Amino acid sequence: MNLTKTLSKSFIFLIFLSISTFLGAEIYYLKDLINQGLENSTSIQRSQNSLINSRESLMSSYLDLLPTASVNASYIDPDGYGDYTSTFSISKYLYLSEPTYFNIRRNTLDKQISELNHENRRKEIARDILFSYISIVQLHRNIRITEENLLQQKRILEQVKIMFENGSKTIFDIQNIELDTLDTHIQLIEMNNSLNTLRDNLFLTIKLDDRGYPFEVYDFEIIEVPEIYDPKNINIEITELGIEISKSSLTQQFLNQFPSLSVGYSWSSNALNRWSSNYHGHYEIGTFSINFSYPIFNHGSNIGYRMAKRSLSLDQIALDDAKNQYSLEIIQIINDLNKLNQTYELYQQRLEMSRLNLQMAEERYIMGVLSNLELIETRNRHLNTEFQLVNQFYSIVRKQEELNFAISGKILGIW
Repeated sequence: MNLTKTLSKSFIFLIFLSISTFLGAEIYYLKDLINQGLENSTSIQRSQNSLINSRESLMSSYLDLLPTASVNASYIDPDGYGDYTSTFSISKYLYLSEPTYFNIRRNTLDKQISELNHENRRKEIARDILFSYISIVQLHRNIRITEENLLQQKRILEQVKIMFENGSKTIFDIQNIELDTLDTHIQLIEMNNSLNTLRDNLFLTIKLDDRGYPFEVYDFEIIEVPEIYDPKNINIEITELGIEISKSSLTQQFLNQFPSLSVGYSWSSNALNRWSSNYHGHYEIGTFSINFSYPIFNHGSNIGYRMAKRSLSLDQIALDDAKNQYSLEIIQIINDLNKLNQTYELYQQRLEMSRLNLQMAEERYIMGVLSNLELIETRNRHLNTEFQLVNQFYSIVRKQEELNFAISGKILGIW
């Protein structure tokens, strides 16, 4: 199935004509719009700050591995002869449920979650801006189709007026064509109003002033849907990391149920006191200790551990359900894409047939064989087919990026 670039190439000439009227004007490029939105996004700044905080928290937990070092100094002046004393000491204690280890473990996982959240937020913003852009260019293309239809209506109206003067058409024929032309004018006004609203919403989102420049004709591609995907979803990964954090806390709570075991070492010296008048020689003291302790009334920690264990089991069940739901979502998106691609091919065939049918209808109308209503019906059918083909193309593009986002791929291969 070779659908790559089919519609975008067929449209590029007419859209280029509209863009070329902006002599010397700039153009809004899709990638620039997305980058601008990412740069100005408040939520991106929040996720960036959260990521920085999580990295600093991890670094702080690593620093907690260092032993405690202290310098004690005092100055004594009881009789006017000042003197000072000082000592330097180092100590470190390790526990069976060592808080430092569990803090490092949790902060490491928290940093990974912050990184995934930041990545996912960037993808969401890029996708939303892309979809806004697609809505604008899709409507812009439909406006161009409607304008082309209006030109054809005006051409037919001039021919009908000439035929009226020759007596082959009636005033009723002219009025029907004029009403049809007026309806198209009204439709164009409404479509342009909708286009302005879409532009306003887009530029409000990316926090940029709209100077009225045209949008680039981005060369979207329709690709074949692979039968097999290796799905990877950031939200699932974040949930799994959250469960790992809960497991770590549960392990710490489990260890807290046992007698507390700590191993420690301390060392102190008075080397800094050698210039003092009461210095009686250098000494160093090192101690090694093992301590056991267990609170007699420890029922609260046991209850807390059991509650946390049950909560973790429920979280695991919820994760399994989310994975199953995610698999069904991927299957549904792939099925939708396949149906859209198949329908798109049919719309292409239908467009060519309706174009030929419209040409014959106009010729038969000029010959007086076809009525006004039959001509209008034929033209509307062709116009609707053009709309449907455009809308189908951009529906495929949206669905492709919807699938891309669902499997945590890069939006447009970039973000």
